[in-house]
Amino acid sequence: KSAKIPEGKVVQTSDGLWAVVHRGTLPGSGEWSHQYANVGNTVCSEDQAIKRPLQMQWYGRPGPRHMFDRHSFAAGPVSAGGRLFTPGEKVLFGQDAYNGTLLWTANIPEMAPRVNIPRDCGFLAANDQHIYVGAGENCLDFKADTGERLPAIALPSHNEKYKYEWGYVAINDGLLFGSGVRKNQFYRRGRGPWYDRDKAKVNSDFLFAVGQGDRKLKWKYKGVVINSTITIGGGRVYFLEQRDPRRLELKTRLLDEWNKLRIVALDEKTGRKVWEIDPGNYGKLSPIFYFCYKDEILTVARMSNVYEIWAYNAAVGKQLWFKNHRATHYHHGGHRRKTLIIGNTVLQEPVAYDLKTGKKKWTMTRRAKCGTLSASAGFLFARHGYHSMFDIGVLEGSRKGDAAEPLTSVTRPGCWINIITAGGLILTPEASSGCSCGYPVRATMAFVSQ
Repeated sequence: KSAKIPEGKVVQTSDGLWAVVHRGTLPGSGEWSHQYANVGNTVCSEDQAIKRPLQMQWYGRPGPRHMFDRHSFAAGPVSAGGRLFTPGEKVLFGQDAYNGTLLWTANIPEMAPRVNIPRDCGFLAANDQHIYVGAGENCLDFKADTGERLPAIALPSHNEKYKYEWGYVAINDGLLFGSGVRKNQFYRRGRGPWYDRDKAKVNSDFLFAVGQGDRKLKWKYKGVVINSTITIGGGRVYFLEQRDPRRLELKTRLLDEWNKLRIVALDEKTGRKVWEIDPGNYGKLSPIFYFCYKDEILTVARMSNVYEIWAYNAAVGKQLWFKNHRATHYHHGGHRRKTLIIGNTVLQEPVAYDLKTGKKKWTMTRRAKCGTLSASAGFLFARHGYHSMFDIGVLEGSRKGDAAEPLTSVTRPGCWINIITAGGLILTPEASSGCSCGYPVRATMAFVSQ
């Protein structure tokens, strides 16, 4: 009582000498529970607690020792319930997001390297109680606070002609979503290759949902699903499916993904098909295919010789608008940027459009170096030489000043996404392993508003 703690549940021990205060969620803060922030793949946490000016909250482990080479485009971290979860090479770190304390480390021998995520999908999902990891034939389940390994969830049976590994991982509305990928189809080389020019996508033979509580199979959908497009929102699951019958027996990654494609929407509870559309001939092989969902609008992005973006009414599949523009460059990731949705804005770097109308809103100048953007409610984050942030208000013209600001001048982020925002923090797990550039510090860092 004398401390005048304004909020939170106080739990006292029996001797009355000690108490634990459980603080509630910071007002306006967000979470980054999946590879691209949420099941809608918006790459935006909608965290409103992050504001200028910033200061470093902590730095430390994990360092580069267990991380894949930055060129491998490895899976990013996730954060929920005040904890940060960072995947490495056959290891998963769980730590306190607010002070960096390493809470637990899980060595996972069956978690073989899985990289080149722009051509694949996320395989981690977290909430306050659990962190789920797709590894081998199972989805592993760890307690978020202690790292205790709970019984795994096995893939449902499928075509006995092939062996399968767990592909997609997401949690939503009490369901755990997954997919089955034929064995040896993932990109595995986490040290050495430069995947910038790869075009072949990782694909699943089936998509399914199980109950998070009872772990029983709720439904399964059979079809050649392009992993990078699997998206959830509005009670539906969306994806791009290859209908060419030759693909069903293909032993390698999908190569001609533009042929006989369909955009499909399923009911997330039952797996029943809600709608499907023929998007037409997409043309030649595309380096990327990304779906995003927000506010009953589904966006589809691909790269041909330019970025092309379609927006659809997510309830019925009716096209709302189409736009295209040139990339800032066609190397070092300029041709494979991930689509973001921030508020009512769709950003396919470098051009931002209105989510509902497709009207052009603003254009970013070219960033220095590689990587793709992530976002909070008011800022963008990416490599601009160093870890940097970009003020959306300045970019859209509602505020004056410099749009870009470095978070630090001693380190750099990776070549995909490792700057995430959650719980009022900017979290940057180490991802520069293997880099020969002049950045002397390789450590995990967190930043907070002053």
